Amino acid sequence: MKSAGFSLFELLIVIMIVAILSLIGVNNWRDLKLRSELSIVTLNIVQFLHDVKTHANFYNNTQHLFLVKRNTYQWCLVASVNEQLPNECNDRFNYIHVHGEIDIVGEYSRALSSFYGRRSTAKAVTIKLKNQIGESRIIISVPGRIRYCSYRTYLAGLPKC
Repeated sequence: MKSAGFSLFELLIVIMIVAILSLIGVNNWRDLKLRSELSIVTLNIVQFLHDVKTHANFYNNTQHLFLVKRNTYQWCLVASVNEQLPNECNDRFNYIHVHGEIDIVGEYSRALSSFYGRRSTAKAVTIKLKNQIGESRIIISVPGRIRYCSYRTYLAGLPKC
């Protein structure tokens, strides 16, 4: 008599293979998600910095860039004409961080940078963003050029440092 079906051993082997492949897929998906978040936040901050620079040039004033940190993963960038550190993120120009696992590395108690009016210059600074998967950097040079790169890891859309 011939049996039509699978043995228990064959079924267990197939279940084990599917479980191993799922575990690998979940880990790779998590890494991809973290890389994507870091890349998106870096590009959003670069766009914000370009907007602040354009505003400073158009109105011929100085825009000071501040980091307001509440705790490790809750922070925002605020651009203001005033030279005093704001307490909250409710100024006209701000970038509020919404991704929960990205931190700005370093201690910033004064203005991060400043954009100086029609001279189109800035105070040089390197802003480092970091999460579990890697690090990206935003570099503002004295002539007001804003560049960005990925540091020691591959991030889609960002060149290597």
